[in-house]
Amino acid sequence: MTDLYLQLERINDDGKDNSTKNAGAVHLFKFMNDGSIVSAATGKATYVGTIGNGYDYLDTSDTSVHSVTLEAK
Repeated sequence: MTDLYLQLERINDDGKDNSTKNAGAVHLFKFMNDGSIVSAATGKATYVGTIGNGYDYLDTSDTSVHSVTLEAK
């Protein structure tokens, strides 16, 4: 199966520590082999990474999603 990814752009994301109002961020998730974005083992999405102010892992405190992109590689 081709690798499938989900990209979420969050225009109102305030950065990892909520110190930069509306800085924006992009979160990347990978689909499982069965086509699900949620792991059957953990019940959580397979998180790949985030580009944004101060991020080194997923922070769930900002919830506004502006766009979604699916990409197959």
